[in-house]
Amino acid sequence: MYLAAGERPQPGDLFRNTALAASLLLGLERARAGEHRAAAAAFDAARKGAALAVIEPRIRLLQAQAHLDAGEPASALALVAALDPTALERGPLAPDAAVIHADALLRT
Repeated sequence: MYLAAGERPQPGDLFRNTALAASLLLGLERARAGEHRAAAAAFDAARKGAALAVIEPRIRLLQAQAHLDAGEPASALALVAALDPTALERGPLAPDAAVIHADALLRT
């Protein structure tokens, strides 16, 4: 969550933001360990908060890849399909989204 100029953080903001960041890191660690369903669940938790909204599309792609690696292509396809196409146009996530989308389609 970003604060406007002069705005003060609210009680609990640090805890919520820390928990979101921890979920993201846990997802990365679970994916590295080959625990793909656990990684997908951690990424799902991480992308639900405002503090990480700016990187939500990247977390969504990480979650989609974890679902693919867990043998759940329908879940991966749904995550990629829900991405805002205008945000992907010529952006840095477009190639990853295209590969994950194509992979999920092949597996369904």
